[in-house]
Amino acid sequence: MNQSFIDRTVRASVQATAEVYFPENDFGAPDWRETDMVERTILYLQDIPPNTRPMLYLLFFAVEWLAPFLLAGLGRFSKRSLPFRQRAIRRWNTWNFIVFRFLAEGLKAQLTMTYMSHPLVQEHMGVWKACAREADPYQRPLRPDFLAQYAVEDAAAREVTP
Repeated sequence: MNQSFIDRTVRASVQATAEVYFPENDFGAPDWRETDMVERTILYLQDIPPNTRPMLYLLFFAVEWLAPFLLAGLGRFSKRSLPFRQRAIRRWNTWNFIVFRFLAEGLKAQLTMTYMSHPLVQEHMGVWKACAREADPYQRPLRPDFLAQYAVEDAAAREVTP
């Protein structure tokens, strides 16, 4: 499949940014590769409404091609080393010029949504369901009595003692 220049740029930016936010680690959390972040993010970008899509494409496109202007040095964002990209995003989060903070927060929000929806991440986080949903493709542990526990506690807290 032939990809356009924009599609290739967005894909490279998604990969470079996902590697920053969800790197390989020693504490057992799934990383960007295990959660197939690039493909799942690209699929999400293709599925969102056409009027919203250009905004997210522009976000990733800007990170990739404006990096030489936003950072000291030359080269696309995805071609820089992982430590360099980590420092860059950390710096964007702390700059007083709010556009950079919006850029970093936008990247983080978009990728976190994709990351947290992966079954391996949900399993790692201990996600469970309060009720069975037959249409849900991801089976999670079921705790049907969990909400009832809070109803009893709430009723006890509402009792008025003389």
